[in-house]
Amino acid sequence: MDITERKKRNNKGLTLLEVLIAVCLFAIVLAPISASLLTALKINIRSRQLLTATDVAQTLMESFSEKTYEECKNTVTALGGTLATGFASIDEGYYNQNANSSGIPWSSVSSYITLNSVGQTTITDPDTGAVLSKSNKLWINDSEVINKIYARVLKTVCADKKLYYTVSPGGEFMYIGYTGINAKGMTFDAVVSFLPVPNASDDHWYTYEVFVDVYQYKGETAADRLTKPTVSLKSGILWKARL
Repeated sequence: MDITERKKRNNKGLTLLEVLIAVCLFAIVLAPISASLLTALKINIRSRQLLTATDVAQTLMESFSEKTYEECKNTVTALGGTLATGFASIDEGYYNQNANSSGIPWSSVSSYITLNSVGQTTITDPDTGAVLSKSNKLWINDSEVINKIYARVLKTVCADKKLYYTVSPGGEFMYIGYTGINAKGMTFDAVVSFLPVPNASDDHWYTYEVFVDVYQYKGETAADRLTKPTVSLKSGILWKARL
């Protein structure tokens, strides 16, 4: 048998060591690629969550941007306290139905906010118990705490998919809370605060700052919800239309 014939019949395969070396090299090359793909997937999911939360926040904010505070308050308190139509069409207008709204007594938040008169207000941080301001002019700077107060209140009722609202006895302060908003396969809660910002104690045309915080709900318990907002927006509206 010549040398050529012997080469043709040489069917020896790879050794176990060679296979192990090949697998190790493949793993070394694959590991960073897999990590990059996983990171890209996480970034894509997070971006989608932020974009959806931002869309929810903007939709809510747009429902107030063309109204005065007086119009917003009248919408909420119309018909003896049931919600009238006219707010955001978020979640296919679900929250514009009277049956899907509910008032929360001011006493639920009065332990955190004491209203004496415009310009004489005490705000207490619900986490630390610290008094943060005694002037409505400072409410803008305390918006994070203001929304945190109502978020704390909503935790006790957020098992329901509803719009909850609270108006101060004098009507100068209002909270709105949306729970269980469905958007693009995700679920969100939202807190909207209307904060009076007078230029002077005798100014009857003071404006309102509207703050919207949107919180994504990922299946946590009620205690875990409404903890850290995913998106926050701010805008301003007039107290009432100028004559």
